[in-house]
Amino acid sequence: MGDREADRLDVPATSDNSEPASDGEYLSDEGLPSLDTRILRILHRTLRDLGSLGDEHLGENLRTKISKQRESLGRVLDKWRRPPVPDSSPRRARQHLQRALTELKATARLPHTPRVLASGIELAAKASGRVRQFGERRVRRLVTGDNARRVRDYLATQRKKPTIVRAMDKFGFLWGVFGLVTTEYMILSHPSKFYGWYMVAMGTYLGARYPYYKFKKWGYFLLDFCYYAQVCNFLQVLVFPSNCEFFKVCFGFAVGPLLAAVVLWRNSLVFHDHEKVTTVMIHTLPSWHVLVARFHTDFWPTNTDLGRLGGVSSCPSFGLADYRNALVAYMLWQLAYFLKTEVLDAAHLDGDPSIQTSLRWLALDTERPIHQLVLWVMKRLRLMRRDEAFDPTTVKTKLIFMASQLVFTALMLLPAPLLDRSSSLCALWCVFAFAVAVYNGGEFYIEVFSRRYYRQFEEGPPGEEASCTELPRDEHEDPPSQGTSQGTSQGTSQG
Repeated sequence: MGDREADRLDVPATSDNSEPASDGEYLSDEGLPSLDTRILRILHRTLRDLGSLGDEHLGENLRTKISKQRESLGRVLDKWRRPPVPDSSPRRARQHLQRALTELKATARLPHTPRVLASGIELAAKASGRVRQFGERRVRRLVTGDNARRVRDYLATQRKKPTIVRAMDKFGFLWGVFGLVTTEYMILSHPSKFYGWYMVAMGTYLGARYPYYKFKKWGYFLLDFCYYAQVCNFLQVLVFPSNCEFFKVCFGFAVGPLLAAVVLWRNSLVFHDHEKVTTVMIHTLPSWHVLVARFHTDFWPTNTDLGRLGGVSSCPSFGLADYRNALVAYMLWQLAYFLKTEVLDAAHLDGDPSIQTSLRWLALDTERPIHQLVLWVMKRLRLMRRDEAFDPTTVKTKLIFMASQLVFTALMLLPAPLLDRSSSLCALWCVFAFAVAVYNGGEFYIEVFSRRYYRQFEEGPPGEEASCTELPRDEHEDPPSQGTSQGTSQGTSQG
């Protein structure tokens, strides 16, 4: 730094070997308030050290940073020259300033720019952490009225209240009916743009499901095969709209394992339950998407606007190579799922048995027909003892369910060539699967809902509200917790 810069900071220009000015010079010349002499010494030594560093042969970036640091020290001096403001805690202010100057001095002495940047990043991270904590406290106080109470705990308590449950059920009914009517309108009036509605609707369904599943510790259900099939459809529309091989893989998934899961897993179209509506749409909407894209010219011969996916209607028929490609795509998902749950997150899952996965759900749900069928086959093949049950923590159970899922997928893909060659047969299969979901929903309303809905609001002990979680057991319950045998028809798909 030159003499001009030294004059601007009111610090005498000194050479590297000159002795620092005494503290009294600063007090007498500038009229600074009485301060701890250690702070003044730190200021002066830091200025001197920075000046010596600035005179060396340094890189341009480091010299620029040193100049900025010296300017910041000048601003600190300017603040101390101002008339003192009465402070009820001068010791705290002095300690805070001393810590800041010590950190700044340590940063200035670092010889390498990366270390200077690392120190700045660390300070920025600390500041952002304080901002985040402040924001969390403000949000908690605004939502819950208590800085220490988490929003998720507050919402979990609120959503059990009868008034909140009724309001959510009404909104769910509205959303279910609206989604179904819009889907019908898009198919009949704008078939060439149906892929757009599929992406908007599916993105909305999955986006609404994610926070709920994360809260319930069902996040690993979002890695199941049915969600993988949605990703394939999105990639096909956005990246490979005219690729026949990839489209036929999506076609096989949609009319094969996904639609079969509606029948075998007893999906129910219950309009007031957004979870059941989402599950039905995840399994049926892809089949309508590929049906409209594949047979657009068959159902709407006068409509010449084929849209973005118009090229797939002229693709060759589904053949043996396409069947092989679909199986390979499925096995890629199975391998990725195994690595995620059994290798990368194995310690996390083993340490928290309350986290639900498809394997734990299928292995523990002893009343599910697919569970009983696989167990019976394993005992007939003498791979399991007669008194043995599935244990999701053992390697044997994991391999058995992986193999059974592969066999299920391979079998459900077999009708794909026939469905690809007949638009009428494919449409009938899609309508039948959806009709099964509607029938299961009607059964739920008549057999379960009429007895169950108002029972959850019966008065409990004085001073307590009725709980909406202790309900009679039926086939539409949530996935079982670890160590129980209760199952669901909504929480997961075939994968």
